[in-house]
Amino acid sequence: MKRLLPLCRSDAFTILLAHHPHAFDRAAEAGIPLTLAGHTHGGQLMLGNDVGAGSVLFKYCSGPYRRGASTLVVSNGVGNWFPLRVNAPAEILHLTLRAEPGVNACHVPAPG
Repeated sequence: MKRLLPLCRSDAFTILLAHHPHAFDRAAEAGIPLTLAGHTHGGQLMLGNDVGAGSVLFKYCSGPYRRGASTLVVSNGVGNWFPLRVNAPAEILHLTLRAEPGVNACHVPAPG
């Protein structure tokens, strides 16, 4: 990330597309407003929203997370490690980003 950040335009809304959501902590520290990630398959085997393989294996498992002014969205994706998902449905995300009037950046709604 140290090599890439200097290449970003200061007047642009920067989006980090990361395979693994563990990149979010460094992205938030660097001031990147939006990180999109996958890799976790939503935990694949979940007993509930916060209990299961995903919450044991990953700090960020599925859905939106916020840290300061930065947002992470983790998609469950459509693949799997083996042909079974429990409480971790496959998904394809459709995100719409809109610029705030008078602001040279996009507003990312708070999770929830």
